[in-house]
Amino acid sequence: MKNFVKKERVIIRVKDVFCIFLIFLFSSSIGLTEEVPTVSLSISKTVKQENKVVISSENIKNSVNETLKNSGIDIQRNTIHPNISVKGATFQQSSILVDGVKVDDPQTAHNNLNIPVASEDIERIELLSDRGYAGAVNIITKKPDNKISADFSVGDFMNKTGKISVSRSWDEFANRLSFEKKVSNGFCYDTNYDITNFSNRFEWKFSGLQSGFSFGYLKKNIGARGFYADYPSYEWTKTYLSKINLNFEQSGILIKPEFQWKQNNDEFELDITKPGWSFNKHKTDVFTTQVYVSKNNFSLTPSVSNEEITSSNLGKHKRDVYDISADYNYNFAKKFNSTYGIRYNRFTAGGNSLLLPLFSSSYNFSEKTKVHFLVRSSARQPSFTELYYNDKANTGNPDLNFEKATLYETGINCDFLSINLFLRDEKDIIDWIRWDTTQKWQAKNIGNARFYGYEMGLNKTIERFSTSLKYFYTNSSKDADYISKYALRYAHHLLTGEISYPVIWKIKHEIYGLYKKRISGEEYFVMDTNFSRKFSVGEYYIGVDNLLDKKYTEIPFVPMPPRIIRFRMELTF
Repeated sequence: MKNFVKKERVIIRVKDVFCIFLIFLFSSSIGLTEEVPTVSLSISKTVKQENKVVISSENIKNSVNETLKNSGIDIQRNTIHPNISVKGATFQQSSILVDGVKVDDPQTAHNNLNIPVASEDIERIELLSDRGYAGAVNIITKKPDNKISADFSVGDFMNKTGKISVSRSWDEFANRLSFEKKVSNGFCYDTNYDITNFSNRFEWKFSGLQSGFSFGYLKKNIGARGFYADYPSYEWTKTYLSKINLNFEQSGILIKPEFQWKQNNDEFELDITKPGWSFNKHKTDVFTTQVYVSKNNFSLTPSVSNEEITSSNLGKHKRDVYDISADYNYNFAKKFNSTYGIRYNRFTAGGNSLLLPLFSSSYNFSEKTKVHFLVRSSARQPSFTELYYNDKANTGNPDLNFEKATLYETGINCDFLSINLFLRDEKDIIDWIRWDTTQKWQAKNIGNARFYGYEMGLNKTIERFSTSLKYFYTNSSKDADYISKYALRYAHHLLTGEISYPVIWKIKHEIYGLYKKRISGEEYFVMDTNFSRKFSVGEYYIGVDNLLDKKYTEIPFVPMPPRIIRFRMELTF
């Protein structure tokens, strides 16, 4: 049992005046420069590489989900405990990796972004088309260097954030230590949070052998209003992530064994006005051993994952996943590149074994223009929640079949323009459904469907004025006479835009816009804005989230934050 404290809303009273000032300053500052600028074109925010989009370190925001928000990833639920959707897939079908190793939670993908990696420790984020069921987000962490950084921010509703990272490198040893703290009273009842994030990475080099050890801890106490049903709920999670990795190269053969352990502790009260009425406690442990071996153009990656859960609701369960992938890369005249791969998956739950082929190719017409093509197969076993969960609002299904898919993708990328087409042919899709609002949600295999769409991106820089525009369209062949909780609530239209330019006194102004319309009909448009100025040891920020103060939801019953003004200072030594 837990104690609950109802928080009061705290408002910065000058917010409306301040937002009017922002709009006025933006409209009056576009024509500050009298000179006719020279036009140049570049990709400023993301770089499209073969089968992946790379978001560089200078574009990492305050958190992973804030970074992904304007990259075409459908961020669902809320800003503190979000789900992600890739190319119209459900959050269960979208994987998370850290340094190339999967960290998905077998209890439920609602916990996938419970990752004890501080934002300051992220080197880059890769959006992968050739990993996971429908795609994956790969978080690449920084190696230790010689730097001390700190970040502090305050905002409406008593939002406060503090971060510090200390990194030091010696001849044979290196270490990075980071700490984050985020607290808020919440913008309405049952949206408060208290988050602690700690991580440490140690590296050692000796006689050609490189080794590393990392450990992270994340604690989240969050108001979970409407997360899983229309109740005032609360959730407490603790996540541990530990990894040992080695890197050895001899006679042209690279060997990289990695050993990873992730534990997630999840306590959930469905209705905080009735303590004990529906209280669940879960603990999952995932032990993963992976070895990457490569020589010349060939690579082999065997891995074994052991998944265990102990739950007051789901019971005790164990299962193993065996995975072997082999890839051969062929490059001709530095213009044509292709990869031929095969993956073998064996799931001890149900005794299923699958062979999953992959083929990708690209052709460089010039240094700045490239076409690419990808086809691959994938599969996903049900989560423990989908199989066994049962409460006042939801019922799992132990007879669920595996999901299977074949993904086709092709596109062209120029230095400033990208166009991408995709089609995903799915079988035995898993969803939570019901036929009317008086029924409980039930986990079902809802049959087969094709999801298809396209993505278009334009990035342009004119001296110090830069703009980015991305549009994503997704549709499917699936019609239903039932209410879908996840699979048929994908983003039908998603448009993101960003403008960045200098104003006065070396101040930089950024405006972000996001329009989203779901296939189920809900739509919204929100804008964020940010002013920043660099100084000798850091940078100041004044930002406004949800500038137009729109009321909207990502999923039913879960309100999204209203307009919030933030003041932030970043220091680097």
